[in-house]
Amino acid sequence: MDANIDALVALIQKADPKRIARSDDRPMDHFRWTGEAWEGLVTNDAGVEYRPRINLLGCRSFNCTCPDKRSRGRLVGPCKHVISLAKAGLDQMAVFAG
Repeated sequence: MDANIDALVALIQKADPKRIARSDDRPMDHFRWTGEAWEGLVTNDAGVEYRPRINLLGCRSFNCTCPDKRSRGRLVGPCKHVISLAKAGLDQMAVFAG
């Protein structure tokens, strides 16, 4: 579990500070742990749903269905939705650990 916490913290630290700040405006509507990844659902103000995913077992990776991830994700790191999911995952793991 500690390695997963470290991975989520590292993912957040990898992000652009502006995206980290904007992630607070996009909290997860729903999220779950699949046994190998965190998956989430976040809805923007226009009602469009995005689905971030953070794989923690096997090949660690992250992805999101948002346009920002598709167009600039490789250049600037995780989108605000992935960051929001990482924060939600950390909060959930803290509940189970505490």
